[in-house]
Amino acid sequence: MRDVRPRILFVSKVPRLSPVWYCLGDGGKGMESLDRGMGMEIDKSLQSMEAEAEHLFKEERSLLFEDDAASKRDSMFEKAEFIESELERMTEQIKSIIQTFNAKQGVDMDLTDIMTPFDAAARILISRLSSLMWIDEK
Repeated sequence: MRDVRPRILFVSKVPRLSPVWYCLGDGGKGMESLDRGMGMEIDKSLQSMEAEAEHLFKEERSLLFEDDAASKRDSMFEKAEFIESELERMTEQIKSIIQTFNAKQGVDMDLTDIMTPFDAAARILISRLSSLMWIDEK
C-alpha cells in the first residue's frame, strides 16, 4: 500500500488544485466525467448558437424576398455564379482536349497547306481557349 499522507499534505497546502488532484488520483475517471460534462456543455451552447443563426437567417431571407428587386437580384446572382462555374468547367475540358490532341498530333500547326478538318477544329479550339483566358484576365 502506498502512503497517502504526502498527497493529503500537498492538497491541503494548495486548495485550488485539490479538485484536479482528486480527479487524477482516481485513475482519471473524474477527468473523463469532467471532459464529458464540458463536451456536453459545449455541444449545448453550439446548438443554441446554430438555432439562433438559423432563425436570424430565416428572418433575413424572408425580408429579402419580400422586395421583388432584391429577389430578382439574388436570382440573377445565383445564375451568374452557375454560369461562371460552368465556363470554368468548360475551359478545363477544352484545355484537356487540346493537350490530348497536341500530345497525339505531334506536328506543327502552322502548316496550313496540309491541314485536315480535325486540325482546323483544333486550331479553332485553341483560339477560343486563348480568347477565354484573355477575357478571364480582364
